[in-house]
Amino acid sequence: MVTKISEFIRFIRSECKKRNTFVEFTPWKSIKDTEDNENIEGFFQIPSRKRQGKIKIAAGVSKSTWLHTLAHEYAHFEYWKKNKSFRKSYLLDEKRTEERALELLKEWKLPINMKVRKKQSKKYLKSIEIV
Repeated sequence: MVTKISEFIRFIRSECKKRNTFVEFTPWKSIKDTEDNENIEGFFQIPSRKRQGKIKIAAGVSKSTWLHTLAHEYAHFEYWKKNKSFRKSYLLDEKRTEERALELLKEWKLPINMKVRKKQSKKYLKSIEIV
């Protein structure tokens, strides 16, 4: 049975493949960010001539959490695809990315609690303003 979630994942994989980027899910609750030496829920790695790009998601958490993370990382991918300039302003990029992630979740009518996702989004954005 094809679900909204599987359609969403298939769409993202298809779009990423067009730009030499693959999507990977891990069974863990977090992924080690080797650059900042911290645990994160996912990341988008820009493709280059020498290596394939990647969206990697820690899927060992609740479905709504990893779907939100997937939408967030895919929003980074979309932003990069349109602008080719990435991380001009970390805070602005993250705010824009979170807004787009919530739009994606709503557009795709995924079976998750949007009130909780909006609350988590605000909490995340507030946490990075302190850094």
